[in-house]
Amino acid sequence: MRGTISSRTSEGQGDAGPAAQRGEGGGEVVVARGALRTPIGTLWLYSAPRGLLAITLPGEPLGDAEGQLRRRLARLSACVVTFVDDPGPLREAMAQLEEYFAGQRREFVLALDPVGTPFQLQVWQAVAAIPFGETRTYAGIARAIGRPAATRAVSAANGANPLPLVIPCHRVIGSDGGLTGYGGGIALKARLLAWERGELGAWGAAGRYLEYGTPAHQREAARWKARWARRAARWRSTRSGLRKNQTRSIPAMNPPICAQ
Repeated sequence: MRGTISSRTSEGQGDAGPAAQRGEGGGEVVVARGALRTPIGTLWLYSAPRGLLAITLPGEPLGDAEGQLRRRLARLSACVVTFVDDPGPLREAMAQLEEYFAGQRREFVLALDPVGTPFQLQVWQAVAAIPFGETRTYAGIARAIGRPAATRAVSAANGANPLPLVIPCHRVIGSDGGLTGYGGGIALKARLLAWERGELGAWGAAGRYLEYGTPAHQREAARWKARWARRAARWRSTRSGLRKNQTRSIPAMNPPICAQ
């Protein structure tokens, strides 16, 4: 991602907040809100005059996300926070996200204004620098910001990232290569990484994905297991009729991460 993250912090350090741009404290902060339909589901975007504040992934409770954003801004600016359905200020961010999912964009060039502690902003800046198609470990991010012993704190800050996709927290993995957690679910994180590595030709129909452990995933996994079992049985039944030295492969029987 080119550009820098705003230096405004939730502890009152850095530049003035939105209230200061409207005059004295105790006024009103108006946050523009808009929905964007994408192959992974509907994203909600939030913007203030200084830049993009937050993105809510599919599956994340919208009320909880907006409540958290409201509390952070109110604590910072000591004023009333009002959400307004106005996609106008979000058009550029929406256009760049659409290009990302179309395979036409690998980095975002946007004004960002996430609210966080100085440490969180430092971590998010490092995460924003991870190139498309690559990953970094939590320990690697800790070393990059000069805090090699703060791996757990880096993990917590990465999990608190309010701008997923744009600040690509899905590109941060465990030291053992494990995907660990993700706000949109591990299945979505795996899907995004596979997409960026070029392992997916295109997003599936409606970009559907299934989070592990949910009833929907269990039903889909059972359906795929039965399907591949039937196919493998057909291969076994015809194997005796194959010529000597002729080989045919049996498809893998693991259900897919994402429904196609």
